[in-house]
Amino acid sequence: MSWPLHWQQVTPLTRLARPLAGLFARLSQHQKIKSLQQREALPVPVIIVGNIVVGGTGKTPMIAWLAGHLRALGCTPGIISRGHGGRKRGPWQVGATDKASEVGDEPLQLARQTGVPVCIGKNRLAAARYLLDREPEINVLISDDGLQHYRLPRDLELCLFDGQAGIGNGELLPAGPLREPLSRLNETDLVICKSQPVPDLARWDPLVMSLTAGELRPLSANQAGPSGKSTELPTPRTQDQAVVAVCGIGQPESFFQLLRRQGWAIEPMALPDHGALSKKQISALAGRTVLMTSKDAVKLKGRTLPCNAYEVPLQVAFSDSHLNRLSAALERVLGRQATVSDVESESSQRST
Repeated sequence: MSWPLHWQQVTPLTRLARPLAGLFARLSQHQKIKSLQQREALPVPVIIVGNIVVGGTGKTPMIAWLAGHLRALGCTPGIISRGHGGRKRGPWQVGATDKASEVGDEPLQLARQTGVPVCIGKNRLAAARYLLDREPEINVLISDDGLQHYRLPRDLELCLFDGQAGIGNGELLPAGPLREPLSRLNETDLVICKSQPVPDLARWDPLVMSLTAGELRPLSANQAGPSGKSTELPTPRTQDQAVVAVCGIGQPESFFQLLRRQGWAIEPMALPDHGALSKKQISALAGRTVLMTSKDAVKLKGRTLPCNAYEVPLQVAFSDSHLNRLSAALERVLGRQATVSDVESESSQRST
């Protein structure tokens, strides 16, 4: 979602909402204390990838990158998610035949993109236990969001921000976009900004996560390229008219800007976060070239479309110095994993 004006700056409506923000803060703190008292340990380390602002911050591409990075290190990760936008309450392990309308677009995208076991559930602690029971080889869990799900134990907290949106007016809901006060960052392990640094966050020395577009992926295997060849991918130079850019993420302008930087002339079509194209909108795209995020593409794969539609996969990168800081934080988590494994091994040996 794009933020309303009274979240971006202080307006009369912001001031009007401040009493409600105070009430929200007290209720949130009460719920936090209650949840912390109900926290239960898990047998594997948990990495939280979340945020304290409303809207998109790049969590999904970060989680996909993190899952691949952990696998490259020899770990066997699993992912838990609330399954926002899906009908299933869970716990439910995402399968190959599941639909986004059932399990949520982001969990389905992550399952297909990473090949890592993904479990959804409104209760993330229950989802974690369910996944570990079904996939006992998992030795580290990544939680999609869940920074405020305090019943869930955590060994590493990564808090993400959109570099352009930043913290808005810096006020709590509903007066501003913050779910928790900025002081919450004192408890997190790393702050990560998408695309560019946020000056208001300088005291927490944030990492910067760069996003680039990967090679286009056709949604249909038999769709034609610009010259009619089914294997040819469109490029900015081969288009004689603007392409339609479909985006249903929290900060759609970041996707549109990414395409413009690559040289694409686009007609932006912003959808609500987790939104889907209607039949009428799909019909209106007949004969056009359409580019969309992976989150939007996962809802359309397997459907017959009247257009040439392509997924634009996003790739994550860090500078060497920022990657070293992130790697050091992960090493601390993986050190706990080794400790847990050693304890389990000794326990197993004593029982035999």
